[in-house]
Amino acid sequence: MQHDLFKNITNYELRYLKGWIDLQKSFEKVFSEKEIKGKVKADLKIKLTEESNNFLENLPLKLFISGNFIRRLFEQKNKYFNGSNIAKFISKELLDCDEFLESIISFYPEIIENLSSEKHKNLRLWELALAVNGNIIRNLHIDEKNAYLLNGAIKQSPSSIQYVDEIYLTNELCLNALKKDPRSYKHLPPKYQNNFDFCKVACNRNLNVWDQLVDPMRFNKHILEFCLTKSGIEGIYHAKNLSRDENFLNQLFVTGDLLRRRMILAYMDDDIIHNFALKQKRHEVFRQCDQIGKGQIYDNLIKPQKES
Repeated sequence: MQHDLFKNITNYELRYLKGWIDLQKSFEKVFSEKEIKGKVKADLKIKLTEESNNFLENLPLKLFISGNFIRRLFEQKNKYFNGSNIAKFISKELLDCDEFLESIISFYPEIIENLSSEKHKNLRLWELALAVNGNIIRNLHIDEKNAYLLNGAIKQSPSSIQYVDEIYLTNELCLNALKKDPRSYKHLPPKYQNNFDFCKVACNRNLNVWDQLVDPMRFNKHILEFCLTKSGIEGIYHAKNLSRDENFLNQLFVTGDLLRRRMILAYMDDDIIHNFALKQKRHEVFRQCDQIGKGQIYDNLIKPQKES
């Protein structure tokens, strides 16, 4: 509990606030138990919502005109309790107060979605909200004055790049998203997904981006050679006709890194993989062929075993 938790709280408010804290912490203790998962956890979340809502509905209305009291409600709520259940009680006067909104928005950034159009012009509120949940950028009309907010949104939530109009996207903005989360590649416009130079730089920033590339880029020999070198395999640029060199497939057994295995299998010609695999006792390593569109190779390996 913070040292100043009860600062600027009246004794009257304190009585109810302590009850709220006790209720939220009682659920927090149960949620922390290891066996709480699946349906049991889902049912517990429902119970938390029901009991918390019941507590709020029975509070004296005058408490909801106290900005300090409401802030503490947000601050001390259980993480599984949706802040919207508190927000619906906030008075109109407080919703018109910038100072109050700035004090709670980091606890419930989604409140900005329901504020007036006038409040949407307050870029400080957006800065605070996006620092917690970048995806709410979808509710902001981007223009030249507020485009700087995109950096904060994407830094916090890389997937938020899907809500950005292409005219405001830049190479660096996209690369920052991919560095933090390679899955955000699927949200990029084709002009980035199909650009060789961009994809190569993206893989340099985060090697896991290779796994997300569209097939033409994913199987590009130059990109694969770059990625395999970055993964730690030496001498690739000095080898000749490496994709036909069966010996290179021995690299599959050098490491248990599944990403590197997939890149090796993507790089090598299918017939070379198949002939090499037939000589091996360990076929499990070739299961990664399924992940790169070469599943028929693994299927052909295990088919004789099934028939026998």
